[in-house]
Amino acid sequence: MAMPLNEMYSMLSESSRIRIRIAEDGEMYPNFETWFVSNDVEREALSNPLTVTFDEGQIEISPLELQIAYKLRLAQAADSLSGKDFEDATVLDPRGTI
Repeated sequence: MAMPLNEMYSMLSESSRIRIRIAEDGEMYPNFETWFVSNDVEREALSNPLTVTFDEGQIEISPLELQIAYKLRLAQAADSLSGKDFEDATVLDPRGTI
């Protein structure tokens, strides 16, 4: 069920720990997660964004290097080189060095 944007905004405003995963209504994939910046690391991640352009518009995302590092950190925390986060890191690596 679709959530109105004003409700999403209210939820995000309530706590720095709330994150919302967004996808087309009735679909699970593709999706993305969003939240309000709450610390210096997140602020730095968005200080030099990449702009991704779609047919319907565009969105700014953090640099690929930071996304790769984040995914590798999640894989390390899960002690897994075969899980989804490690796979995501290898797919994001443009040089194929992972």
